[in-house]
Amino acid sequence: MVGLPESEIRNPDLANHDDNVARANVLGYRGWPGRALFTGFPPVRWYRALFSPDELRSIRYAGDDTWGRGTDGTFDSGYLAERIKAGAVPAGIEHISAVVMAMRTGAVTPPIIAIGTSDGSAMTVVEGASRLTAYAMLGFPSEQEIIYGIAALEVLRGWRWWCPAI
Repeated sequence: MVGLPESEIRNPDLANHDDNVARANVLGYRGWPGRALFTGFPPVRWYRALFSPDELRSIRYAGDDTWGRGTDGTFDSGYLAERIKAGAVPAGIEHISAVVMAMRTGAVTPPIIAIGTSDGSAMTVVEGASRLTAYAMLGFPSEQEIIYGIAALEVLRGWRWWCPAI
């Protein structure tokens, strides 16, 4: 998994400085710790959680122009899935069909990473928007394990990429 033993990702020794540095380097391509995706990232408490299809449907895309335009401002994966199925594939997400095909053929994908409120009433995807879209195109066929960060809504709204539709 991304050049590190899977055990260092799934069962990290948070007291091991070298392991922490290695994981931070992996996140660097997304801007960790304070650039790009992680600009103003809120302090959250992380969990692994099994999300039902209905819970997955409730996750909104981050406030990026590509996902905003693709969903006509709804930031809703189900809405985008229906547009793609109807042949309207917005620019920047042409790869979604390949993700759907990979999932149909049994590809194992990393968990979606999302942040939101403790009651799940407001959730935004941090990493995995393409996989979320593919799940939507497949009709959210099953529960999925995700990595979920929880904070108060007012804290979450401070993140640059928090979904503006929430």
